[in-house]
Amino acid sequence: MVAAVVIITAPYSDARRTYQEKARQQMKSGQLMPYAEIERNVRKRMKNMDYLGSQFNARNSTYRFKFLSRDRASQKTRVIFVDVDAKSGEILRTR
Repeated sequence: MVAAVVIITAPYSDARRTYQEKARQQMKSGQLMPYAEIERNVRKRMKNMDYLGSQFNARNSTYRFKFLSRDRASQKTRVIFVDVDAKSGEILRTR
């Protein structure tokens, strides 16, 4: 059973490493803004929310940041996605 899990998850982790490496190479060559700068700008705009993490989409050179929004009055929470162009740092959409 353990071997099956390794076989199933290995392609996913390899693909993720490939995307991360591609993003790193593009950033070093000046094609993408530094991730730390993009993250800082997005987190500053979403300052009253809890930051959950981000993912890089190599197909269209975008980052998707995830935040948790809490309504203090109703105690309801929802996940907010912020899509950012990795080349310009421009926020493309928030939903």
